[in-house]
Amino acid sequence: MTFYEEYKKGHLVVPAALLENFNEIFDSSEEFLVWLFFLYEKESAPSDIAEKIGKTLNEVNTIIQRMQDSAVLKVTVIEISGQMDMIFDVSPAMEKLDSLLEGKISRAGKTDNAKNTSKLQKISHAFEAEMGMISPMQLEELRKWLEIDQFNVDLILAALREASINRKVSLNYVRAILRHWKMEGISTVKEVEIQREEREISMQTKNANSEPSSNLTIPIDGPWSKNNDK
Repeated sequence: MTFYEEYKKGHLVVPAALLENFNEIFDSSEEFLVWLFFLYEKESAPSDIAEKIGKTLNEVNTIIQRMQDSAVLKVTVIEISGQMDMIFDVSPAMEKLDSLLEGKISRAGKTDNAKNTSKLQKISHAFEAEMGMISPMQLEELRKWLEIDQFNVDLILAALREASINRKVSLNYVRAILRHWKMEGISTVKEVEIQREEREISMQTKNANSEPSSNLTIPIDGPWSKNNDK
């Protein structure tokens, strides 16, 4: 639901997004302050607002006119029982806020897409260096590792190096390495290196502690069986 729709439903809480972005919607903090009075009471009298914020009525009317000109406030004059009255509609500012946020989300999405494209190119070039030209299906697989599985580029490249060392370079083998690391809670190259070091230390310790084999059999017949005491 948009902020405009929330407002139309009667939800009058000032959105945090509005406080964070008011300077991109209103030309001045004075406009925002006056607008807030109309948010909580659309029939607020400009004279009452002027008194509360320490401005003259003429100054407040000027602020209201500026907001009308910048399309963040709509003023409607109605006649009730022969008397003219004004209704102040703040919803245009809510619509402007929605548009502003949608634009920011769209730009952020384009930036993310550009970043993902750059990452995809980096890992695809690395795989092509090891495997030769990769197919569109293989490229899509690499994209899923980035966008769906959320594997970082360095970790994917580390898995590729691991596969290359083992002479088993294929997407299936690299995927198996990545999933194995994920199951072990490994998400960075640094953690991969730490695990490798721990494994090497463990193997060295195991080899150092292993006892010499007692199953050595020496044949009875041989040069050593001759009597050399003569």
